[in-house]
Amino acid sequence: MADSKISALPASTTPLAGTEVLPIVQSSTTKQVSVANLTAGRAISFTNATMTTGSLVPSTAGQGVNFTANTPASGMTSQLLNWYEEGVWTTAMTADGGTVTLSYNKLNYARSGRMVSISGEIVVSAISSPTGDIYISLPFTTAASSSGRSGSWSSYLGQAYTFTGVPLGPMLGSFVGSATKMTILVGNNASGTSASGFLTTNTTFVFGFTYQCQ
Repeated sequence: MADSKISALPASTTPLAGTEVLPIVQSSTTKQVSVANLTAGRAISFTNATMTTGSLVPSTAGQGVNFTANTPASGMTSQLLNWYEEGVWTTAMTADGGTVTLSYNKLNYARSGRMVSISGEIVVSAISSPTGDIYISLPFTTAASSSGRSGSWSSYLGQAYTFTGVPLGPMLGSFVGSATKMTILVGNNASGTSASGFLTTNTTFVFGFTYQCQ
């Protein structure tokens, strides 16, 4: 085959399939290597990148965007953004005693890194002698507690209503570390009141809250 100028060669099919072979000089010997292996296992450095089609897909779980070039606060534990997810979580309500059944049990959720946002509405369809605290299940385990109790906190969630539409009061959510549920308290004071005594058919809970997961 006669030598040809690069400009005289036919254009390749784009995008490349990855199986195309190129000659590479390695240790003074010319060898063949596929296009797919040109950057395998090697770090790639670039200034800016624009993706016209497709997505950036890490091939290994736990990998993502590393922000170690930024100067962190003194309590920094990670600068890696390695998770994004959104969907609909089917929650369940339980109590310390008795049972609670839901007719509407779907909550929207979005997770970015370790922060999880929840929103939606659930409705009680039946109860059987619920006592004590009530809980809803969460899509991700809450952050672990430490000596400083950094893994647990409370926040206002929204509003609870009876079947007649009369507000029971604002809701507080109480989280503990390394748990897959949140305690719901209802009341107009700082601590709230165990909500099981307020439950009846069609009691409605309207949520909007964020928590940190493991």
